[in-house]
Amino acid sequence: RSFVKHSYIRTSDTAVGRAEAHVNYLAFRPGKDKEGKKREFFSSDRERVDGAEVKDAIEKQPKYGVLAHKFILSPGVEGADVQQYTKAVMNDLSRRKGVELDWYGIVHENTANPHCHVMVMGKGKEGRTYKISKGDHRQIREEGDRYLRERGLLKEEKLRELGNSKQKDRTEKVGRFFNALKAG
Repeated sequence: RSFVKHSYIRTSDTAVGRAEAHVNYLAFRPGKDKEGKKREFFSSDRERVDGAEVKDAIEKQPKYGVLAHKFILSPGVEGADVQQYTKAVMNDLSRRKGVELDWYGIVHENTANPHCHVMVMGKGKEGRTYKISKGDHRQIREEGDRYLRERGLLKEEKLRELGNSKQKDRTEKVGRFFNALKAG
């Protein structure tokens, strides 16, 4: 099942500094997934985004309301492409909000459950602001689960498939048994 955690940074005298410190944490935190390489952000339309670009986007945000939303997204299953999962979920959120969200994600594989940290700017690419509600969290999870279901990655779907396969085997065995009885 998809996992979503959300918080935000409201504008204040220290907000830009806190948001930029968060970008540094995401990009430079130690861990086995960082060894020998630099972590890079990605966005809806780019595979590689430097942390400095994310900081520039933060500095261009309005000086009122929400500076940035912070998400942690995890598919919660093995075998999922966390980056593609994140793009699907964020693109769906953008579509439902009617705003082209300005967001940047970075994948962390330092835990048993790989996950993506996403920084979503407080205003969309065309300058419109928006709100993220608890109902949006539910819809993000539902979209994430739909993405996983379509790819056959949800555990409950795999168990259902296994159950259907076992039921089919049983039905075939019973059919063979009755056919043998009729022939005898």
